[in-house]
Amino acid sequence: MINNEIWRKHERCEDYILRKNLVANTNKHWNFYLGKQWEGLESGGEELPAMNFVKPIVKHKVSTVCQNNAAVVYSDAMGNEELAEVHKTLSQIFSACWEKAEMDANVWNIVKNGAIAGDSYAFFGTADVRDMQILSNTSVLLADEQNPNIQEQPYVIIRERLPVSDVKEIARQNGIPEDEIETIKPDEDTDHLIHNRDDVEHKGDDGKTTSLLYMEKIDGVVHFAKCVKTCVYQPMTPIRSELGGQAARGMTLYPIVNFVWEDAPNSARGKGEVAELIPNQIEVNKSLARISMSVKTSAFPRLAYARESVLNPDDLDKVGAAIEVTGNNAQSVNQMISYLSPMAMSSDARVFVNDLMTNTRELSGASDTALGNIDDPTRVAASAVIAINDQSTRSMNEQVAKVKKLTEDFARLWPEIWFTYNPAGMTVTREIDGATVPLTIAKEDMERLAPDIRVDVSQDNPWSKNAEQQAADSLLDKQLISFEEYVELIPDSGPVPKSKLKKILEARAAAERLAQERAPSTEGGEPNEMPDVRQ
Repeated sequence: MINNEIWRKHERCEDYILRKNLVANTNKHWNFYLGKQWEGLESGGEELPAMNFVKPIVKHKVSTVCQNNAAVVYSDAMGNEELAEVHKTLSQIFSACWEKAEMDANVWNIVKNGAIAGDSYAFFGTADVRDMQILSNTSVLLADEQNPNIQEQPYVIIRERLPVSDVKEIARQNGIPEDEIETIKPDEDTDHLIHNRDDVEHKGDDGKTTSLLYMEKIDGVVHFAKCVKTCVYQPMTPIRSELGGQAARGMTLYPIVNFVWEDAPNSARGKGEVAELIPNQIEVNKSLARISMSVKTSAFPRLAYARESVLNPDDLDKVGAAIEVTGNNAQSVNQMISYLSPMAMSSDARVFVNDLMTNTRELSGASDTALGNIDDPTRVAASAVIAINDQSTRSMNEQVAKVKKLTEDFARLWPEIWFTYNPAGMTVTREIDGATVPLTIAKEDMERLAPDIRVDVSQDNPWSKNAEQQAADSLLDKQLISFEEYVELIPDSGPVPKSKLKKILEARAAAERLAQERAPSTEGGEPNEMPDVRQ
């Protein structure tokens, strides 16, 4: 057996998360969120009722948190304005890449995964930030499970399921001996997969194997290696580029970002929203099943008849069919055939279920009142909507702050990726008013920016933009500012696009210049002076 220290580190990390039941709990949480709440119960083929309140609670909380979009602004950490234009360009590049990578939707998924499982991860394996992978918590193994700061980890391991043919090809490219390559075989190690692991089948030579991506910081630079159980097919390599035949600066941050829904003491793994809802969800489902059984057996009239007195019992449930009876003429037909009256069921069961669901939603902060739902938000001032949202999300300020930190983590990691893979400078294009605008940062500016970047994240949602717009409207109405100053104050993507108003100003300025050029000369007399024709 070839010495494989990486795999041994993986086994130590895996032993820890198995003792914590991380994989089993994550699967359980996803099943309850997706509605598979009777998983594993033998019910004789009968579909049992379930009233899933876990999903709407999670959706309400995730939507409440994720509606707080953020805008990123880079600046100098020491307040130096020398590179202000470069920081502005970097902010525009970040905004352009954020849009191209559809990060609003990706952040939503990251937060939802964290709300269900407790923690989730985003990994960037290439120079293009659009190639982001959202990883489940069972696919990421940490060296220090007590430290939630991913950048302080001694090493990080990512588990992947890769085709054996791809792994062998990478091994050959890296010059791995053929006898080691032949030890790479398909396996059925799917225990760490979430939700669909039973669908993974062993398919011989076309199957997959578990591959580990190992990352460690050596002398401040991130190094990575890849291995399977039997061999290391990608030797330890620093993440850095070359410039002019020499090694350029290496990546100093792990290309991975984590999101923890709620912190737990001395744990890098968080606590999700689903875990504490499961006991109440189980009790509601059991009560619904009992009510269903009671309704089936006693809530409807049931036919009873004397078997020896009815000659054609098969016709009892046929409409308009004649019923043949026999017996003593003195015996009434009602004594031969009768309906049993339904038994009244206590309302306590329904009240219990409704109260349990209502109280669970109230305590979890997912009621309509807590969410601050407004029937017609257009009739309410933006400042009032912001106040209502702030009040309704007060219990979720921790998660809102964590989403802001998630954006900050992206804003710090992305320049590290750009500067590492583009040491000679970089150019990104952005569509502005239908035109393609190049955004460029030179090599010299990269070297000056890297040590002292400061990240400022501000709220960027429709209500904050409306509030900013209303404040500018008020100043203009009171004639405290000019129209030109008003255009500079309003948000770039507010209800009235700033770019269109700037075009109006430019058209006015052009018209004024043209009028001045066409105006007659006033030299030698006053404007509109009539000549003296008298002799």
